[in-house]
Amino acid sequence: MSPEPAEPPRPRTVDVALEARARRWTVEERDARVSLVESAVVPASEPPAEGAIRVTYGGVMRVAVLAGDAPDVERVLRRAVLASGAELVLLLRANDARSLVERAAAIRAARPDLVLALVAERGEAAGIVDLVEALRLGCADRSPAPRVVVAGEPHAALRLKAAAVGYAVELLPDPRRADGISAFAHRGREFRRGTDADVVLRDEALEELARLVAAHGNDTLIVDVAGGSTSLVRASADGAITAAHVAHLGSGVAADRTVGRAGLDGVRRWIPWAIDAPTMLERVFNRARWPDAVAAEASALALEIALAHEAVSHALGDAAAAGIAEPLRDAPLTIVTGAAAAFTRGAHTALVAIDGLASPRPTTLHRDSDDALLALGALAARIRATGGDPGATVSDELARHLVPLAFVVPAAPGRRSRLRVNGSEHVDDDLVRGAFFSVPHRGEADVEVTGTPLRARGSAGELGIIIDARGRPLELPPRDAERIPTLVRWFAALDLAAMSAA
Repeated sequence: MSPEPAEPPRPRTVDVALEARARRWTVEERDARVSLVESAVVPASEPPAEGAIRVTYGGVMRVAVLAGDAPDVERVLRRAVLASGAELVLLLRANDARSLVERAAAIRAARPDLVLALVAERGEAAGIVDLVEALRLGCADRSPAPRVVVAGEPHAALRLKAAAVGYAVELLPDPRRADGISAFAHRGREFRRGTDADVVLRDEALEELARLVAAHGNDTLIVDVAGGSTSLVRASADGAITAAHVAHLGSGVAADRTVGRAGLDGVRRWIPWAIDAPTMLERVFNRARWPDAVAAEASALALEIALAHEAVSHALGDAAAAGIAEPLRDAPLTIVTGAAAAFTRGAHTALVAIDGLASPRPTTLHRDSDDALLALGALAARIRATGGDPGATVSDELARHLVPLAFVVPAAPGRRSRLRVNGSEHVDDDLVRGAFFSVPHRGEADVEVTGTPLRARGSAGELGIIIDARGRPLELPPRDAERIPTLVRWFAALDLAAMSAA
């Protein structure tokens, strides 16, 4: 009998890439379990140790989609692109009124790395073959040529493959099914990873982290706002994943792209004082140029918070266009990672999560510290890829770093409603519509609002129980004379007086 192959050695370090720097965690293994023993910030140019895990954004994958005119197909295609962490640069439908030459020009201008052609029904094949002809014309002189992925009705898919002769063509399962979305996401990640086997993509680590936490029985939502990307990932107890990974939307190196999507006024509305457009532009430019700079004054910190707000809001907007926004807002357990979790005060992280998601349901809020949870997710992803059991290996370390920050309870009180915590009535704050306050408490809490159906149970931490009766959707007054006092009141509610007074 031949000896069984030895299990590959565990990596000794995990490097979580920031922008110009990386957070390096040292890994220690004892009795088949791993621990994160210390962290340090190192230059991104410093080579990692041999076999170390590196967590990065990965490369950019620009995707063009060719599809029929069925009304429900667009959402499916957007969902597949969001799951892969790619950037959707063109959606071309068979009923597009432009000529062949105009379609070809649109594809050429989009410069796709990968083209997804989806044929939902056999009768749509002829129209999508015409789109493939536009692709051949538009990318005739591209080097390297874009790869083509064909999915959908089997016979029609083979016809599309034949029409794309001369291109590297792959057949994948229909993305209208869960296995099809998973297959496309896997293919996209292979492209973004390139040839570097030591890389774990940031979105892979986030999904593995969500699975690990959800395996303990609670659906889990990860909110990750990094310098160059924003992700919303929900995992259920059975391991099913719903994810929106939005490239080029963040609070650091992608700050200018975030402002480009939200507009100056969209970002400015979250800053609790008046600021003119030229000053905002200068600060956004500086933020994108030096994304790893630590905010040394209130104005820089306010910009980071505002960018994180808009990054989450627009990621939710993309998820809504794909028909998956609701599952990405209302999980009973929420974990904030990345730059949105790196603020000195936990209350700033809470504000980004509460206001950005505007979830209508209670949630226990956590935040990552020094990217430890992200590093554990990357370790778990590597262990799963090599056939190991990530849950048994990292469970103890996961529990050590997963500490509740607050129990957030959205409420819609009536005129005579009262707040009860663990059966005792809370009388120190008025529970009225528009109220926003924190009740000091640590540990498990049963919360009830009399006169309403609200009965919730969760865990509170440093920030206690946050009662949010501001209503959904959350709205800010447009005029500075009303907007600024409103924001100041919200900051002060979480004991952020220094920020609100700046």
